[in-house]
Amino acid sequence: MTDALASVSGLISGLNWRDIIDQIIEIDSGRVSLLAGRRDFFDAQLAEWKNINSKLLELQGIAQELTSEKTYNLFSSSLASSSTTDPEDIVNISTTNSAARGTYNIRVLQKAQSQKLGSAVFSSRDTALNLSGEFLVNGQSVAISATDTLEDVRDAVNLLNNGANATNVTATIISNASDEYQLILTSDDSGSAGFSLLDASASDILQSFGYVGSTTALKTRTSDGAKSDAFSSSATAVGSLRGLSSIPGSTTVTIAGQSIDIDLQSQSLTDIAANIDALTGVTASVVTETDDDDNTLYRIDISGTTSFGDNSNVLQILGFLEGQQISINEIHSAANALQETSGGAITDASLWSSID
Repeated sequence: MTDALASVSGLISGLNWRDIIDQIIEIDSGRVSLLAGRRDFFDAQLAEWKNINSKLLELQGIAQELTSEKTYNLFSSSLASSSTTDPEDIVNISTTNSAARGTYNIRVLQKAQSQKLGSAVFSSRDTALNLSGEFLVNGQSVAISATDTLEDVRDAVNLLNNGANATNVTATIISNASDEYQLILTSDDSGSAGFSLLDASASDILQSFGYVGSTTALKTRTSDGAKSDAFSSSATAVGSLRGLSSIPGSTTVTIAGQSIDIDLQSQSLTDIAANIDALTGVTASVVTETDDDDNTLYRIDISGTTSFGDNSNVLQILGFLEGQQISINEIHSAANALQETSGGAITDASLWSSID
């Protein structure tokens, strides 16, 4: 079909109306583009003014701070020692603009010590001990066979002190005489925490080594009960979490004078807590906590009793009980450093105002 507009323009007027109309439309579109461009220009101006306003408000805040006297209180600190020990090895200090002029004396009464525990005396370091069993060093298992020597036990303990889950406990052998040898366990960390030693088999091997006596005590006592050790899971069988080579099966222990069967081969913390919670006058639940690396850990928290009777050291494996260490074999007990500050010890939260 012939274009009507083209026919009229060509036949009657001789004008190209299509081009004229297109040009008119283009002119009108140019106005729109011009207005859009002006809008973008003003938007950009508005954004810059907002930025300037923000900077001015920030400057106003800084100027207000400068009106405070404390802003001009600039202090420095220095340390001096009356001994050959560098003072920086004893204490670190920092000052703020709220500090007051003064001289402060700190007297070190005791340096922080690492726990060091010695075994009974053995006649040889390289002959079989004829001892077998399993124990836990800071929660990690050491399995001993009858053919192992004192050197083998030392190496087994030190093997666990490696990697991301190192026990931070080092084993060494010292000789008091030609036929007197002791296995020394030393915490790599100084302070009051020390390290944990738990029997993990029915043979009471820690007693055989002379590290603990025959009596036990609550390891983590609470106001009305006790907590277990901390574990990485509440749903995995406890024996697996401990990494034991020989895991006790169903074993009867007593809690609050009542018998209860615990199977570390199959039961998790959740299972064990539920069974304990069913005892009369006792409540038990799994509680969580976070370690320094933000990992979630799980414990059984028992309330209503402090009476625990063990069997095959099942309650030690769980961390409710621990053998009482024999003081005669404790070479160094764990201890914090002591500094005299108004009758107390300095901590990282101590203020100068509390120091003598």
